[in-house]
Amino acid sequence: MLVALLLAPLFASLIAAKEGQKEDLYESLKVEIKQLNDELDNTISLFSRLATEAEQNQTEMNQLLLLQACPPRRDPTPDEKITTHERQKRARNLAGEMRLVKHKEQVRRSEERSDDRSLHSNIITNNLLLVASLLAASLIAANPGQDQCC
Repeated sequence: MLVALLLAPLFASLIAAKEGQKEDLYESLKVEIKQLNDELDNTISLFSRLATEAEQNQTEMNQLLLLQACPPRRDPTPDEKITTHERQKRARNLAGEMRLVKHKEQVRRSEERSDDRSLHSNIITNNLLLVASLLAASLIAANPGQDQCC
């Protein structure tokens, strides 16, 4: 009886501490998921801006090539050669950046799915542990003379 009276407050404070710790972990996980969603939104908007810039670059390149091919056909001027080369280089860079952004988006989405599953399993595990702790504390309080609950 004396052991149960001494252990009951200890178990109660231990359970309260674990519950507080789990709530803190849950909150930090929610914040991390929100940051991940914000980062994913930023990645999607970056991809759309890069796609728009690549389309504009290609349109300018096509206009220049059409201007050179129209009658009377003419060779590009040295300035046009330089700008054509720069546009081609920029098109390659944009394509590389778009591939990188697309990869980052896929990684973020997989992390998001992983975090959702982790959050769900953590909630279930935390609830089960809390129930088990409360059950153990109640069994100890109900059977003060016994060392084992079974």
